[in-house]
Amino acid sequence: MNAKNIIYTTLMAVIIMLSFLACSGSGLDEDTNIITPPTVQRLIKYEGCDDFIEDAKLVLLMRAESLVDSYSECYSVDYHENGDVATTSADAAGVSDSSSTESSGAVEFTDTNVQEDAVDESDMMKTDGEYIYIANNEGIDVFKAWPMDEFAKVTTYEMDEGPNTLYLYQDRLIAIASFYDSTDYSSKTRITVLNIEDPSVPTVEKIREVVGSSVDSKLVDGTLHMALSTSISYDYEYPDIDYNDACDGGAKVEQAKEEAKQANATAIAALTIDDVLPFFSNEDSSVSLDCGSLYSDGTDDETSLTALFSMKVSDDSSDQFSLIRGRTQEVYATTESVYFAASNYSTEGTYIHRFTIGNSSSLHTYFGSGAVIGHINDTFSLSEYEGDFRIATTVGWLSNSGSSTSYNNVFVLDASDTEMPVIGSIEDIAPGEQIYAARFIADKGYIVTFQKVDPLFVIDLADSTNPTIQGELKMPGYSTYLHQLDENHIIGLGKDAEEDSSGNFAWYQGIKLALFDVEDGYNPSIVDDLIVGSRGTDSEALNDHHAFTFERSTGLLALPIQLYEGSEGGNDYGTFSYNGVHVYSIATDGIEILAEIELPDDSSEPQRTLMISDDTESGMYVLDYQTLYLIDMDSYTVVDEEDVSDFCGYCGVYYFI
Repeated sequence: MNAKNIIYTTLMAVIIMLSFLACSGSGLDEDTNIITPPTVQRLIKYEGCDDFIEDAKLVLLMRAESLVDSYSECYSVDYHENGDVATTSADAAGVSDSSSTESSGAVEFTDTNVQEDAVDESDMMKTDGEYIYIANNEGIDVFKAWPMDEFAKVTTYEMDEGPNTLYLYQDRLIAIASFYDSTDYSSKTRITVLNIEDPSVPTVEKIREVVGSSVDSKLVDGTLHMALSTSISYDYEYPDIDYNDACDGGAKVEQAKEEAKQANATAIAALTIDDVLPFFSNEDSSVSLDCGSLYSDGTDDETSLTALFSMKVSDDSSDQFSLIRGRTQEVYATTESVYFAASNYSTEGTYIHRFTIGNSSSLHTYFGSGAVIGHINDTFSLSEYEGDFRIATTVGWLSNSGSSTSYNNVFVLDASDTEMPVIGSIEDIAPGEQIYAARFIADKGYIVTFQKVDPLFVIDLADSTNPTIQGELKMPGYSTYLHQLDENHIIGLGKDAEEDSSGNFAWYQGIKLALFDVEDGYNPSIVDDLIVGSRGTDSEALNDHHAFTFERSTGLLALPIQLYEGSEGGNDYGTFSYNGVHVYSIATDGIEILAEIELPDDSSEPQRTLMISDDTESGMYVLDYQTLYLIDMDSYTVVDEEDVSDFCGYCGVYYFI
């Protein structure tokens, strides 16, 4: 499939899915409001490359016939007497946080906010407490960050493909760059391991180039596990239909379609593994295909491919690459497992595949699969604890007309069984709403649903075969991220909301920061909350938990803010005030505002913050799209800044799924 067709197919898939989301009734049973559970499908291992290619041919042939049957060049464009153009037929149709890590010299610093302890996650900015490393379009900017009076850019390590994200592991920096290779029309990911014993002169230790765009990755005990997405390659033959014939229909159109089908059938029958997966035979690819590690998720017409690539960072032992005909949406990991989860919106099911990791004989091993009703919100909807896999899902979708058919569920699966059976569940939670945030912590679960108000549900998971809702707390607005303060308190970050006059939905307003007391799970309560700005106010932390910087030892929370003020409520947006960072002290008795720091007028929306301190001074470093700012935490003022190289966050990532 060439680049144009890849992009076209991807866009059409998105359009079709969005149309479904807007119109679908979700296939709900009108009497019970519950749908039939999806069938569990274990990954099917191919016997080898020959077995894979024969299956791929069947899938491609099925897809080709479907595309040809639906193909038409007629847009029904007519001109009326007044000269206006008529509407075309197409138009009418964790527990973990960024708590302080201690480096040499009693310096403490905030690390990347991650979902699970001992499972690191990549991010655009990393620090070891002395140096800061920032991924950019040119390569990696290296800053001397500590002591504060030595703050300066040390170097920009230039790379052919600027990385999207980074890992720090001991004295290694792992740079991950996903990019589109126009030479063979493929999406690829390049993993570069740099030795940074001398941060001013990083040196390459190894490079791996793998097929596909990085969906997500985790670093566990020095081993990188990455999910990649690509697709089976084939350039479909479409009917050669004259414009007028297409509009008239008839025998000419049918003949053209039949000829295209025959051409596709002939070409597909002659395909080899190098034709279907040409990128693996590319001389520039450093990772070859293992014909003994090919799987299918059993979907008849699926041409998407998902790979799990595992690589040890500090030595040159064998990498491992498994390829699945199927797709993934979220990647979740513990110190023992990597899970792929993907929601199928047409069947209202989510499918989970578990791989065990850490085995001395292999870096990963496929273990088993499970399936549940509904779709997931994000990776925080997934959790493994003491052999149980917990997952929160939503069935159906909200409607502003008041006719929502959605409801929510929490399922517990036996992760020690290769069939991953559901052993406990709570279904039909909060009908008419959908999950906006979830967090599983030990034997408790917390989910936030929303339509007009924000119910926080406390789930008791101590008996995995009989999970129960302990309590429910309702308040205006909603949370998109939940973070543990301690075993009895949860921090919620989201938006305030104001009910519309129709009574069917609510308008979101400013950012809402809330502290919940969940010690008595049967009676959760609000300890404190505050609203930041008015409608239009935004924070990167609402969309990416890596931007949520919380220092557990001091209770300090730093939030990047784009502040709007002056709204009169409803759908009225406020006026932009400033880009900045707000600093809060959060303790069990409430939330205290410590500082509201404005960045210079020429700043852009802040993306990340981190804090470094010792016994004598404390600094916060704030990254926007063009500058790294240093803020003195004693005076809460910007005391220095350094330019960041050409930088656009995650804009270089390509997803062809």
